[in-house]
Amino acid sequence: MPGGALPELAQSLLCTVLVAALDERDAAIWALGDGAFVLGDELTVLGPFPDNAPPYLAYDLVGAPPVARLEVRARSAAGALAVATDGAAALEHELLTLACEPRFVDHPDALRRHLATLARAGQRIRWSERRVEHTPARLQDDAAIGLVRWGQP
Repeated sequence: MPGGALPELAQSLLCTVLVAALDERDAAIWALGDGAFVLGDELTVLGPFPDNAPPYLAYDLVGAPPVARLEVRARSAAGALAVATDGAAALEHELLTLACEPRFVDHPDALRRHLATLARAGQRIRWSERRVEHTPARLQDDAAIGLVRWGQP
């Protein structure tokens, strides 16, 4: 762990911070930790990191300040942005599709239902072989995604 043992307060800060901001001219994302984000038509995956130690905010408290990432685009060129936790980063380029499909922003429950489906493992009964075939879920970790779209649908 960078900088030695973490104080109790720092244990609560072993988390990813993804911030999206928009104004009338620009769209921006500030990221610290692991996960992924989409800005316009570009996907950025944060990680993997050596020893599975993302640059969390907590490390600043023990003298090992992490380097944050800032991406800014002209709002007119972007059209959409998405921020996602590391569990959702496993979807990789599907995040681009999610950010570009209006239904995931327009319908209040569409994204949650889609993620719930991806988190469900599959089963298929092979009667002739007398066995159950299991297929792992595409999402293996907690996943959260925030989407924002603007401009023409």
